[in-house]
Amino acid sequence: RYLGREAFAVYAAGAFQIPYANIVLSSIANVTFPRMVEFQRIANYASMITLWRNVVLKTVVLFFPTFVFLEILARPFITIMFTETYADAAPVFMMYLILFLHSSADSGAIIQAHKRNGFLLKGLLVGFVFNLLLSMALFRALGRIDIPLSTVTPMTLYHTVNLWYSASLCGVSFLDLVPVRGLLARFGVALVPG
Repeated sequence: RYLGREAFAVYAAGAFQIPYANIVLSSIANVTFPRMVEFQRIANYASMITLWRNVVLKTVVLFFPTFVFLEILARPFITIMFTETYADAAPVFMMYLILFLHSSADSGAIIQAHKRNGFLLKGLLVGFVFNLLLSMALFRALGRIDIPLSTVTPMTLYHTVNLWYSASLCGVSFLDLVPVRGLLARFGVALVPG
């Protein structure tokens, strides 16, 4: 509304979602979620955490290289997909790729297995309000990345809070839940060729 049709088209192209992400994540969830529910039912939190960590570490093997590749080749990728007219969408696309990284770790799976969906809903509602307020505060302040930044920031906080809450539901610390070393090692391997 405030920026016109051309800007909307640029943002729409920049918000392009990686198609295979949902296919991969849905397939993984269909296999792992019933097992998580079973582990939660018998209070076997160690197995639940092990399963979640293994899923995350295997998923990022596909997602990290894709992220690095698309960050480096964002402009050619956007211009091939949408033509040179949308080249200004590249920085927007690069910012939204951070949400692609978030999707590699289902931060709500353990919470859902504990039947605490209300927590996830409240988090999304708070994130929506924060996104809206941040969008209005950053509007036209940072060029093309202001709107994506106002989306990525609350979603990053949302996923972080979900992981913290997931850890507390399982009686472990955040660092016991999140396989930081494994994630850093896999990201380093993806980053080196890039």
